[in-house]
Amino acid sequence: MSQVTGCLPIAKLVVHADTREAATQNLVEVLHHTQLVGVPENIGFLARCAASDMFASGEHHVNWIADEGDTLTVPPSAHELASVLAVCDIQLEDTGEADPWARKDGWRLNAAPRMTAPVAIADDADVLDPDAYPLPANNPLPFVTDLSERRFAVTTGGDSCLVVVPDFDAEAEALAGGDSISAPMPGKILSLNYKSGDRVSKGDVVAVIEAMKMEHSLAAPRDGVLEAVPGKVGMQVSEGTEIAKLASEES
Repeated sequence: MSQVTGCLPIAKLVVHADTREAATQNLVEVLHHTQLVGVPENIGFLARCAASDMFASGEHHVNWIADEGDTLTVPPSAHELASVLAVCDIQLEDTGEADPWARKDGWRLNAAPRMTAPVAIADDADVLDPDAYPLPANNPLPFVTDLSERRFAVTTGGDSCLVVVPDFDAEAEALAGGDSISAPMPGKILSLNYKSGDRVSKGDVVAVIEAMKMEHSLAAPRDGVLEAVPGKVGMQVSEGTEIAKLASEES
């Protein structure tokens, strides 16, 4: 049997209606409301194909996708923005707690209320005010699946992305140096580059984990000697699991 590379079909979507136009509209609507998490998928691309004028008119041909280029293959920027804003809204949702320090109404002393939330996609992190980013009126609604306390799989118009709530305090501690090298999200350890007793320098990649179809390098937060490496290659880890630990610095 020859080796198969690339993506394999895992599901077939079938819609029906009295006319081709109505069936096409149903197809686009269903694709916009489909979310598939944890495996590669092309739902957004299929939705754009079905919504295109060429497909609607029945004039699409074998070179159609190549001719259209980015129009079909590149997700609209509004889809990613909607996914990010959805996670902002989750953070800013008022829980109704009586504690004034827990309120999320954006109150500021001697200034107008302003509600902001930290979000990140890949290595791009920012603090956003959702009211400052209006979306097109016809933009598809995002669907959110919480993977952990700070990580969300969000699908808008069939286009999926991983949106993270960055922990700036923890990042500041890491920059200042620390002892623990922990998993930032649930995943599987792909490699461990050092063992207990090895000396590492700040920035050395101690381990690599796989999560959400991506590889994440975990670097040493400071120079030092590894006191313990409890992680194992192939091990499934949850968010916060300690993979390696540096010996405490001598005073």
